Amino acid sequence: MNDRENYWTTKARGLRATRRRFIGTTGTFVAGAAALASVGCGDDDDDDEAASPSAPGTTGATGTSTATTPAGSPTSTAPKGTIRFAIGDQPENYSGIRQSGGASYFFTVNVFEGLTSVDAEGKLVPAAATEWEVAPDFSKVSFTLRDGMTFHNGDPVTTEDVIYSIDTYRQISVFKGNLRFIDKMESPDAKTVVISLTQPDARLLTSGIAPIEPKKYTAEVGDDGFQKKPVGSGPYKVRSITPGEGWVLDAHAGHWRNPTFAEAIYKVVPEAQSRVAAVQAGETDVAYNLPYLQGDALSNDKNIEVVKHNPWENIYFNLNPGDAKLPLGDVRVRRAILLSLDRETIVKSLFRGNAAVAGALVQEGVMGYDPAIKPHTRNLTEAKALLSAAGFADGFDLQVNGLVGGRSPQSQQVGEAAAEMLKEAGIRTKVNNLEYGIWINTVRPTTEPVLDGVIFQLWSDAAPGDPANRILGSVATGGAYSYQSGQLGDRFKQIAEDNVKLRTTEERSDHMRQAFKLLYDEVPIIPLYHPYLLHGVRKDKVTWKPIPGYTYLVPWTGRAL
Repeated sequence: MNDRENYWTTKARGLRATRRRFIGTTGTFVAGAAALASVGCGDDDDDDEAASPSAPGTTGATGTSTATTPAGSPTSTAPKGTIRFAIGDQPENYSGIRQSGGASYFFTVNVFEGLTSVDAEGKLVPAAATEWEVAPDFSKVSFTLRDGMTFHNGDPVTTEDVIYSIDTYRQISVFKGNLRFIDKMESPDAKTVVISLTQPDARLLTSGIAPIEPKKYTAEVGDDGFQKKPVGSGPYKVRSITPGEGWVLDAHAGHWRNPTFAEAIYKVVPEAQSRVAAVQAGETDVAYNLPYLQGDALSNDKNIEVVKHNPWENIYFNLNPGDAKLPLGDVRVRRAILLSLDRETIVKSLFRGNAAVAGALVQEGVMGYDPAIKPHTRNLTEAKALLSAAGFADGFDLQVNGLVGGRSPQSQQVGEAAAEMLKEAGIRTKVNNLEYGIWINTVRPTTEPVLDGVIFQLWSDAAPGDPANRILGSVATGGAYSYQSGQLGDRFKQIAEDNVKLRTTEERSDHMRQAFKLLYDEVPIIPLYHPYLLHGVRKDKVTWKPIPGYTYLVPWTGRAL
């Protein structure tokens, strides 16, 4: 097997990524194997095919203009000016290692970074590490740290900080299972971190391993002090945090991600109409996740551009099957719920076409996507027959847990509409709408309150990540967001753990389709739709675009994510 066929390149420098080995759609994120497969070897010099950004004003697959700075390359333009973002939800904490929900990423992707990253085309690129080498037997990976890298407090980023951060992540993160195959870590010199594995793990590079935090500073201020004044090595440093209201960031001068603005202000504005009013009044420069009905009105404002953005999110209902004797423990009942939902109507009425009905929980261009898996159409007759066959001809009681706030568009309305549709099949529903902070705790089965019934949930195909991680986290036994256990949960766990041992893009893609086909057949979760987001941008104040294939609003526009 040569390097062009090998999933794990034996020696890789992220800046030498080439388009030849990129598999997927330009402008989309191809996680895991495709991202690693795009990394060139040390002796490869395909400059004629090297990834280059689109010209200004061109449109990528996500329907947004792409940035013009190549991944990881420096810029001579110093950060200047201010950009103000209005977002929907408050982070649950301000630590990269401790983050567990999407709202936190609006903060952490700016303040922290890992060893590697993935760009808007799915290519692996340098972050804190500029070079990495994989042992011939795939038993270890050696990372070389970037020269002159510092934390925001001026302290140098050391190999000790890297090992401390990864080790802490392995102990306390809700995603610690992603690093389960790390055996030990060593630092043979001041620039090198060597991670030894108990088995090959294809996710190791694309995950970025863990956000790097300063060991010495954390010990000095403690966890509470760190939450008040977080310190990382990312493109922006914290000036201030006002819990419940937002935060202010300053550019970290000279950072490789090329911060565009000198100052970035994030304000938490839960009500969507309030975000609309803020951008109309010029009180914010970018309003996140606008109501679809407001999009047309705002587009008529000469000072506002309405940007349509694909965040690569997959929306679904998570189910708690409980005991096999209970309703959700029977696959016939789960299929009846699926067939009771009119997802076409939800997309048309609530999203005005700004979403696509989901068949599988993976978007085209991402590893494991199978065009043969088509969305189910509503069939109340079949749904009622399945309920009757399962012994629930008279229906049963089901709680539908919805999400309110700005994390995902129309989330509350989707839950309420779904509950009404289920009633038509004879399922007696009660809607329980949850604020973001309660919701993020409810979706974790290891915390209280335990999920009752079904709950609105989402996972993203956007960078960084790997489909195997999402399978492990959401539907495998022991996953951070999974309520599955027993034979079905164990099958998902085995599929995902076997998948990361494979070494070629083709092998991993073919194998990962098994997981998505099993999701389709056994219905442990119910796919709903893939949404687009609308953002309002004050074009008279700032020049800004979301990064294609990236969910979070950031004040840097370099291709590297």
